[in-house]
Amino acid sequence: MARSSFWLLLLLVVCGLVAFGEQGKGRPPTIAAGDTLVSHPLEPPLENRNKKIDLDQVKRESDELKKLADALPDEIQQVSASQMPENLPENSRHISKFARHLRGEISQWAAQF
Repeated sequence: MARSSFWLLLLLVVCGLVAFGEQGKGRPPTIAAGDTLVSHPLEPPLENRNKKIDLDQVKRESDELKKLADALPDEIQQVSASQMPENLPENSRHISKFARHLRGEISQWAAQF
């Protein structure tokens, strides 16, 4: 009985050493997965490529962007005269939002060609 316990213990130790030794071989899984991801070109999702652009909305947003941008120099002039226009932060957020959306629409439109 003692002899069979010895062989069983020895077998477990050897199996453990073999399993532990194989873990150190090769590259970590995260690096191997990263290599496969890098080799694939990035493409925009299919639904974005086929999305139709609402030209009326783009026109309205570009007109609004122009109106806000034209008012900006006067508002900045007031700031330099130590006056803070009450709608300057809101207008600058709108300018940023419209510009971001229009840039996305234009990029999407250009990608179709």
